[in-house]
Amino acid sequence: MVLEPGEYRPSENTINDLIQSGRLRLLKNKTLKLLLYNWQSELKDVHVAFERAELKIDNEFIPYLSQHYALKDIDKYGALKWEENTNLKIDKYAIFNDIEFENITDDYLYRVVAAKKSLERIGKTIDAILEQTND
Repeated sequence: MVLEPGEYRPSENTINDLIQSGRLRLLKNKTLKLLLYNWQSELKDVHVAFERAELKIDNEFIPYLSQHYALKDIDKYGALKWEENTNLKIDKYAIFNDIEFENITDDYLYRVVAAKKSLERIGKTIDAILEQTND
């Protein structure tokens, strides 16, 4: 379906191994050490942000649309690529005059922006880690 937020799931094996084994404390570069700890925290924030957007879709967007719109007409732009619209008589524009739809959409967009910001933060941390390891 078109309303799939995607996800960001990098491998954490190396950092987890460093932290769990206690070898991270052997790093002399305190900035790098702090950045690696921040990386883990920021990665959790990214997962939470994407999960919140996905929950909004699953718990509110899809239930609302299934009552007020033909999902087939949305899916034609997604993985299913339906060639024809639904045969049901539906006022497709009515949702744009419904405060519930507006509020669901507004909150979803807020969550998408929050996910984007968390990705930008972790991107800066990745750049800083790379900068510290280029020496």
